[in-house]
Amino acid sequence: MDLKILSRRIVDGVSVYEILIEERVLIITASIGHDFDLEKEKGKWGVIEKYIPVFKVL
Repeated sequence: MDLKILSRRIVDGVSVYEILIEERVLIITASIGHDFDLEKEKGKWGVIEKYIPVFKVL
């Protein structure tokens, strides 16, 4: 798989990277926090079976 960084921009003080992967453009940025958390009501502390995490949207 060929990866090539097309550009890096600053949007509202956050770095945004545009990366070309084959014929697609992937945009990567930090969320300045987290958007998901483990679902504590399912499994043991949000983990079921061996190591399968169960997430919920915050």
